[in-house]
Amino acid sequence: MHFIIARKLGLPNVAAYDFSRAVSLGRHENTVKLELTVYTLYAGASSVTATLQGSNDKQNWTTVSTWSGLTTGYNQPAAAADIAFQWVRLKWDVVGGGGAVVAAGLAFLIGDVKDMT
Repeated sequence: MHFIIARKLGLPNVAAYDFSRAVSLGRHENTVKLELTVYTLYAGASSVTATLQGSNDKQNWTTVSTWSGLTTGYNQPAAAADIAFQWVRLKWDVVGGGGAVVAAGLAFLIGDVKDMT
């Protein structure tokens, strides 16, 4: 299953805009693959860091995986496997001053990460 998390989302370097909406993992899915396009970095921003967080109650969030150094263009970092949470979301961090414009999607998969290469 694939969820679009953001379409040309402007990310200012401000903590209030840090998180995507929470998305429920499927009943048998335990692997998440991030697809991220950074359209632009502006006003001193050098890259984007995306952190996948998991929760079972949508109140308490735990870091599952962090992908850093995501720069302008299409980025498809390694998948996060063996996720034991019902809900996931992305936390965004813009490195440097300024901000970024991004699009992102999460693909939820069943099975081993080796099957996705």
